[in-house]
Amino acid sequence: MGECAACGRSGANRRCSRCKSVSYCDVECQSKHWLHSHKFRCSSVASEAQRIEKLVGDERDVKVAHRDLLTEKLRQGNVVLKEVVGGSGVGTMKSRRRRRAPKPDLFPPQLRDFSYKESADGIDENLLLLLHGLGDTHKKFSSLAEQMDLPQTATLAVSGPIVFPEELVDDGRAWFTAFDENWNLIQPTETETRRILSLKKTSNLMNLLMDALTSHCGWTRDRIHLLGFSQGGTVALDMALRACGPYRLGSVVAISSSLLPESFLQSTEQNDVTCEQNACTSVLMTHGNQDKVVNRTDVLRSADWLRKAHASMDVQLHTLDKNHAMVSSRREMQILMEFWAKHLHCHMVNLEQNATVYEVSHSQ
Repeated sequence: MGECAACGRSGANRRCSRCKSVSYCDVECQSKHWLHSHKFRCSSVASEAQRIEKLVGDERDVKVAHRDLLTEKLRQGNVVLKEVVGGSGVGTMKSRRRRRAPKPDLFPPQLRDFSYKESADGIDENLLLLLHGLGDTHKKFSSLAEQMDLPQTATLAVSGPIVFPEELVDDGRAWFTAFDENWNLIQPTETETRRILSLKKTSNLMNLLMDALTSHCGWTRDRIHLLGFSQGGTVALDMALRACGPYRLGSVVAISSSLLPESFLQSTEQNDVTCEQNACTSVLMTHGNQDKVVNRTDVLRSADWLRKAHASMDVQLHTLDKNHAMVSSRREMQILMEFWAKHLHCHMVNLEQNATVYEVSHSQ
């Protein structure tokens, strides 16, 4: 028994499960004290800068550094506790840890080549959906997701719907039409519509996939996060353009990609999607200053396009010293982790093991 660190009353019989150094009357006192004071002093939470500097000192520990950075930010953010009606402690938490794994027959036939992995920590609170670049497949991106090891996050890497001829690329896929009949890359013009029409078909397929994830697998759209590279990033940005209100996604990350330049030239897309809602999908874009595939001007236009279409949308753009490549540096990975730390949801398991169950989220 001790004195409650929040209200000062004696007889407090609960202790901080992390540092064991302070006592509380109940969960309400603990949550208030955590928000206003203890989260900055808890002995088990070292300075973020010191921890990261120590972890990344050895190249072998970089994955651990990224994971711990995100975990600490999730723990130290502005915590919002919401009591779950009918919650019953550990039993309820166990029933919520795993979502139903998607089965191929739930998805459109063109999107049935995928890899799904449950979260390594046993809590599928978020879903990271990975979209590869032109001529690639989901396989490498599934491995990337496993290496990132995001806390409380399951992963779904999907191959694009268009299969390349074997003589062109072995097992390669595309998300939308990229070549003309002579296998030359289609160039954007004021009258070119092939890529726009093909992307719209893919967007319809992705919406069907989303419907399956929400109706059959237990996800909500605001817990589904997209990570796309190059052509896959274009698909992800196109989805973000329309994902607001009840269709808002958890977040979108686009690496070395932009919206289709034809959209800017033809000036039709923005008028179709301009909204006045406050709940819009947050977007992070990274681009290399040596990228010879995606034009820098198109990237800047895309960020501006998103902001104009959605006045409340949070759009971040970072320029890095690299060429047209997936995440290729510690700095870029840190940018991604800091972004996800703001948008991933996280359950505080120790609190949920009490008789009363609380859902833990972060104020935006």
